[in-house]
Amino acid sequence: MRQAMKHFSKVVLLALGFGIFSVLLLSVFDRAPVVADDIKTVVVGNTPLPVTGSVNANVAGNVNANITNAAVPVIGTVAVSSLPPVTLSGSSAVSVTSSSSAPVFVDVDGPSRHPYQQTCDNGADQGATSNGCFLPIVPSGTRLVVDSISMHAAVASSVKLETMKFSPAFGNDSLFFGPAVSANATGNQYSLTQTVSFYLEAGAQPDCAAFFDSALDAGNGFTCEVTGHLVTLP
Repeated sequence: MRQAMKHFSKVVLLALGFGIFSVLLLSVFDRAPVVADDIKTVVVGNTPLPVTGSVNANVAGNVNANITNAAVPVIGTVAVSSLPPVTLSGSSAVSVTSSSSAPVFVDVDGPSRHPYQQTCDNGADQGATSNGCFLPIVPSGTRLVVDSISMHAAVASSVKLETMKFSPAFGNDSLFFGPAVSANATGNQYSLTQTVSFYLEAGAQPDCAAFFDSALDAGNGFTCEVTGHLVTLP
């Protein structure tokens, strides 16, 4: 009987010890999940993030992007409404393409583009001591640049030339010439050809004239030719 009680006590102690061990084991492995009190936002700055594959992103509003050392392909037409000032320095090179249909520079006032060549003539009145004629009025919006003047007058042998004059009609600026004389069988021939630099403004009328020391005969001839070019004024 005594032996049986000892055996029963051992069984009870063993069962009690196993129960305590089980409770401790469950308290270690059977815990509830831990939840953080506050979730913080983490910001990563100046750190490139590698992306593999395709990324679809919807962007609303304006995005400021700085692209360094990267070529951006453009398909279609790019229109620029305004250009900022461009400053070139150092060894900067600019390529310019020029053609006859679209030249880079055109001298619009070049003498060959607006040539001027006009001639007038007149027969003297009986007893007059001068002879001359008028050229067409300089067109509006232009300036006449005179490069050359030629005059010729025929008179009787008794009449001597005093001077020839070129000026705008009713103007103060004048050019005076004393041409050479050549005699022929029918009378004296007075001729002048002179290179000049003379300017007449729009609305002015060139006037050529010759003055003599005595009266002319009716019909004594006078001619004047002026060459140069017109300049268009702004």
